[in-house]
Amino acid sequence: CVVPYVPDFLSLSGFNILAGVVDDFYDKVSGAMTGRPRPGILGLLVSHYHSNINDCKRSVHELELQLQVLKDKHLLHPKVKILQPYVRRSASVAESTNAHLPVCLHDEKSIGSYDYYELSTTFLKHLELFQ
Repeated sequence: CVVPYVPDFLSLSGFNILAGVVDDFYDKVSGAMTGRPRPGILGLLVSHYHSNINDCKRSVHELELQLQVLKDKHLLHPKVKILQPYVRRSASVAESTNAHLPVCLHDEKSIGSYDYYELSTTFLKHLELFQ
C-alpha cells in the first residue's frame, strides 16, 4: 500500500489506525493467502504541503517519529519511508479533481504536475527495494 498523508493531526491519527488494520487484515485472512507476501504499507506520500507553514513541517516531523514507533512494533516494513517530493498545495491540483482529470492532463506545466511526476519516479525506485 502507498498511503496519502495530508500533514495534519487527523491524518496522523488515521495512519496509526490504518497500520494496525493492515496488520490485522493479514492475520485474519492469512490462511487463504498461502504463497503470497504479507500485505503492508510501502510508503507514504505527503500532499497539500505548504513549506512556509510551520504546522506542515511539524506534522511531517511527527509522522517521521510515528513511522519509527510503528516499525519498532513491527506494524510497518523496515524500509517504509515518506516519499519525496511532497506534493505542494496548488490550485491546479484542486481544479483537476473538479475537472475529473489527473493534474498532468489538466495542467501539464503546473507545480502539481511536476510534483507528481517527480514523486512517481521516486516511487518506482523505492518499489525496486521490495522486489
